[in-house]
Amino acid sequence: MKSFFEPPLWFERRTLILKILNKHKDFKKVIDYGCNVGNLLEVLKNNSDYEEIIAVDNDENVLKEAYEKSKVTKYFMVYLKTKPLNIKLLKGNIKYADVRLLNSDALICSEVIEHLDNETLEIFPKIVFNIYKPKVVIITTPNCEFNYYFKELNYGTPQQKFRHEEHLFEWTRKEFNLWVKNIAEKYNYKFEITGIGSAPKEIVDGDRGYCTQIAIFERIEQCENNSIKNDINTEKLTEIFDCLYNIDYPYFDNSNVSVDEILKELVCFSKNYIDRIKLISSETNDQSYNENQESSDKIISNYTNISENTNENNSKKKYLNEENSINKDESNNKISTKYQYAINLEDIWQDYYINRLCGNKEKLKKVLKSDEVNSIFFFNNDENQSTDNENNNTEKVYIRNIDDLYDCFDKYYNKEDYESEYLSYSTDDDYNNKTDKYNEYSDTDKDSFWDHYSDSYHDNYSDAEHNF
Repeated sequence: MKSFFEPPLWFERRTLILKILNKHKDFKKVIDYGCNVGNLLEVLKNNSDYEEIIAVDNDENVLKEAYEKSKVTKYFMVYLKTKPLNIKLLKGNIKYADVRLLNSDALICSEVIEHLDNETLEIFPKIVFNIYKPKVVIITTPNCEFNYYFKELNYGTPQQKFRHEEHLFEWTRKEFNLWVKNIAEKYNYKFEITGIGSAPKEIVDGDRGYCTQIAIFERIEQCENNSIKNDINTEKLTEIFDCLYNIDYPYFDNSNVSVDEILKELVCFSKNYIDRIKLISSETNDQSYNENQESSDKIISNYTNISENTNENNSKKKYLNEENSINKDESNNKISTKYQYAINLEDIWQDYYINRLCGNKEKLKKVLKSDEVNSIFFFNNDENQSTDNENNNTEKVYIRNIDDLYDCFDKYYNKEDYESEYLSYSTDDDYNNKTDKYNEYSDTDKDSFWDHYSDSYHDNYSDAEHNF
């Protein structure tokens, strides 16, 4: 027996949805439309940019499960968010409109439309695209042509079945494409159709497409086509859905944070950064160490790619920094030769504590240019680096004098307090044996992305094992 999809289809689907959403750093309000047991919601809550997440379903039992995955855990009591986050779980039928779903940035409708009857399916586009009008809409649904590979479904015969008994239809690629195109043209959206889940090479038989087909709609802000008018007065909309759960996450109020507090964390972060690089450099002659470090870096890299924007990822970056993040005398330009060490601004920003204290990157940049901080660090994005979004990863913060940095660190931290709170990099054994505060909490409290499993019955033919 062999798994049909590798990685599992639920993982591919969720990863693609997150990838699409993460392109829009300014999104604040996200709707999980037909949330089921809250598997996607469990990941969305980790995004530090979101301020409001609304999950909707018509089944009270699945909403109870969704609540268990979205409630505040011990982890979020310790690693506070940097801004307020409210999560509402609403019970309601999606063929009706609720005022709380207006003005959203994104609406995700994953593996839902195939459960809708004709009446609801007909009114669905009007409610979503003409009343709610999210900036981005993501819709996923099965591609019935792919059912050819699931022999038990008898695709193409009078006895053919759907992937699940509750599916009322499953569209071909042509049918889905036509439905998507009509919606986009009618309601002033542009769209892209893609998919996830390819058949294993050894059984590919013709062009059957992807297992799951996905439409990505993006609202056109300025459009000449104004013929579509909303015949529902949104001002008269009410809160018709029942709010079963209303969750407010605790957050850190950084409105009164001083520059000195931020400088303290900058100094601590930078010292750890440099000490880590020195440790790596001192072991360059040990081949086995280098091989282990390379393997470790790959694991860390793979993990952080999936867990992007989570507090867990930010906290780990405080102690685990890759060698290539430090650029020591590697450039011939005037600034990099003047200062001994340079750290990527993005790496500093990803540190949980600095991120929490500053709240936004512009404040961090402002602090780096302040007189108090400028005595230790040099940062001038107007002169030495581009502020273009495509080049943000190249912005550097330079350490003026390493001795001054260490003196400043000694001023802020006494040895006993520091060693009790942070990792020590004095020896390889220390690095391997000590753990940070994060590891005191259970896997349940960490809300690890890897703890999520398949999306209930939606993936009966996604994660199942099949004979080839």
